[in-house]
Amino acid sequence: MNDPLYKYLCISSVFLAAGALHAQDSEVEELEEVSFEEEVSDPLGILPTRPVDSVFGYAKSQLEIPRSVDIVEGDILESYGIDSVGRIAAVASGAYTNNQFGIEGNVDVRNVEAENYFRGFKKLKNRGNFRTPIGAADRFELIKGIPPVQYGAGSVGGILNYFPRTARGDNTKYQTDATGKYTVTVGTYDKFQVTAETGIPYKLGDKAGGAYFYLEYEDSGSFYDYLGNEDTIFQANIVQDLTDTITLETGFMYADLSQIQNPGWNRVTQDLIDNKTYITGDLSITNLDRDGSGRLEPDEVDAGNGFAQFTNRIPGLSADADGNLTVGGLLLDDWVAANTIDSETGLSIATLDITGTTQLSNSVGFTEPEDYGYGENLTAFFDLKGNPGGNLTWKYQFFYDAYETARNTTYGFNNDYDSAVWENKLTFVYDMDEKENFDATFVFGGTFRHLDTYMLADFLTEPFNYRDLSQPVTANTRIAIATIPGGDKTAIPDYFDRSVNIYDNIIDTVYDDLGAFVTGDFTFADSILLNVGASIHEIDIESTNYGFLNRVNVLAGTPGAEASDSYSAVNASLSYRTGMGLIPYFTFAKSTFINDGQASEVDVGTISAGSYLQDSDLMELGVKGSFLDDSLTISVAAYEQNRTEYNSQLAANIDENTKGVEFSARWAASDNLFATFALNTSKTTRPSATSLLGTGIPLIADRMGITIEEAFAAYGGLRFNSFGGPLVEEFSGSGAEEPGRPDHNYSLYVSYLSDYGLSITTGLEYTAEVEAGWTGYITLPEYYLVNMSVGYEFTDNFSVRLNVDNLFDNLDWYKSQNLFFDTLVLAGSGREAALTATYKF
Repeated sequence: MNDPLYKYLCISSVFLAAGALHAQDSEVEELEEVSFEEEVSDPLGILPTRPVDSVFGYAKSQLEIPRSVDIVEGDILESYGIDSVGRIAAVASGAYTNNQFGIEGNVDVRNVEAENYFRGFKKLKNRGNFRTPIGAADRFELIKGIPPVQYGAGSVGGILNYFPRTARGDNTKYQTDATGKYTVTVGTYDKFQVTAETGIPYKLGDKAGGAYFYLEYEDSGSFYDYLGNEDTIFQANIVQDLTDTITLETGFMYADLSQIQNPGWNRVTQDLIDNKTYITGDLSITNLDRDGSGRLEPDEVDAGNGFAQFTNRIPGLSADADGNLTVGGLLLDDWVAANTIDSETGLSIATLDITGTTQLSNSVGFTEPEDYGYGENLTAFFDLKGNPGGNLTWKYQFFYDAYETARNTTYGFNNDYDSAVWENKLTFVYDMDEKENFDATFVFGGTFRHLDTYMLADFLTEPFNYRDLSQPVTANTRIAIATIPGGDKTAIPDYFDRSVNIYDNIIDTVYDDLGAFVTGDFTFADSILLNVGASIHEIDIESTNYGFLNRVNVLAGTPGAEASDSYSAVNASLSYRTGMGLIPYFTFAKSTFINDGQASEVDVGTISAGSYLQDSDLMELGVKGSFLDDSLTISVAAYEQNRTEYNSQLAANIDENTKGVEFSARWAASDNLFATFALNTSKTTRPSATSLLGTGIPLIADRMGITIEEAFAAYGGLRFNSFGGPLVEEFSGSGAEEPGRPDHNYSLYVSYLSDYGLSITTGLEYTAEVEAGWTGYITLPEYYLVNMSVGYEFTDNFSVRLNVDNLFDNLDWYKSQNLFFDTLVLAGSGREAALTATYKF
């Protein structure tokens, strides 16, 4: 039977049946010599035994946290070969690999972009700006759904919380001996990486302390043409007792990263997806670069009456009452005829000279040698924690995150970001003395957050279908680098000087956010658990935009907008200890998120429309359990979440509803055998019809009764950024499912650690087929990936490990870009292998 649902139910049934068989053996052994309290062997850290204090603000058992939470320990990252943030989906239920034009800055959780946190503080937005480094992670915590109340505004997708390595010991407050590790990694596509790390215990007077340092350097190529990365990462962490009751912890992570964005393939057809058959041909006009600069300046893009052909100013594709395709109220062919790119030749702005087809490798994309991208990121923190005695503890925390990024691509997306955020937080935890049949813990405090971001972005001129990826890039599809006149972000540019490419957005956003929070956690009769929390915030925000897109308002003397608002968050959870290893729970949460952009900026129009704060809510019903002497843990969660997001391209609020079920299991079957299973089923719909984004070329071919090649020849230069009229109702009526988001995916990983130094991990990852765009004419097929890792410890100090991703070289697909859907698709990389040698002391 080929039904993927049947396949993964079979896999999970086998997995649980094996656990049941093991349970019978365990029960027999328990009568003779095994006690319930015996510690389970778990060298990889797959079992959720670590108490978690990041959900409610104080340490609580993961099994008793009434939220879906996954902990990914550093040893799992190494054993499973997880070397990027996107691969977290290999072990976390509900997660799906996200990329923004080939850069894995975060993950999608429950079909929504999750936000990156560092030790409980929200970092700046990283939507494809640079890869998020994970090599120095002690662990990741993935909290799904609305963030807990002490975090303030946050995405309904949840948070990916990064914790750096420290000098703390496994079972003691500090390491007792100096430790260290050195690694060298070489692999396919010229991969080269070296790391060095050390933990050092010390004393200042009679007070204990410890320091941990991590250094990473990588200079690697890529599976994709003209891509690669040269990165340097340095991380430091210091923990120090100041008195018997006060502890200081401080540190930072600095990353110097280089990586170019890769949009993937254009001219997308189902034949391209299924067989890599690509439509070839160039733009009909060959002399757009009239000044011979090798790139197209705005006046050359304008070229008569054809300014619309590269930009999203083309009116949306619609249909009349008879079903005929229309643009701007005209029949499609009439509109094309009325808009020529060159008054001398009379050539249509849509015309491509199609020459045939060819086979395209998935290593080919839009990038070329002239493209570049880099980013610098500094994250720092300072904590003071006090325990004055009694039932009260306190913690003061300071957090800072800043980055500078720049990117220049000849396909027309150029940006320069300079953003920073800092936050102060003071938290108190009061643990009441336990009374008969009653116990309570209270967490309360306040926070102040300040953000200042400056972003420049050029994106309107992107010749997606014009460029023939099978041929060298020509000047006809190379876009001039954007600029800011005089380097002054508040200067009014000469918008009418079309010889200069002015940034489309020049946005400067500043906001202050002051908040207070309180959470109460109550236990009744040692079985009923109730958690309630709330927060309230005041935010003052202002934003200006001197870019080309906002030129009308700038010239009118209103380049910006400002607002002052309040928002709140609530959370209520109820759990029950059944006494049989199962803890069912129910959670309701409601919160607000800031509708920000790629560099954490907030669009002026969004503030003016009063839509920069958006609501979200969550209902989650779940059960967690621990069985087989705590060697097997399971977690099941069914959820429904809603959110509203303002789409500045469509100038409308977009409502989304997501329903899903998650299942995860982690099993330490013996001292040598370990397994994890993660499953997600979900569906995201729009409750009401809204405008749509997409290419429209396959739709045109279908409706006009022509071949896809004929459609690209006649209309391939058009890029419809929206559909309208009856097409909206047809493709996005009430309850229409969002494209680009698979209904289900799962992963199964099994690790074997022998007593003689050999370790083997194999993993299977499955993702269901998914429609790439709203019209449903392009479908990304289902795929399976098999990954393998083999390691051997020659001595206590020296080991090697071979990681192979995509062992059978299957073709997989990254999530469709939500901006362009089926206009662009990015195929996954082929088989990749890396060999790591490790020396530790």
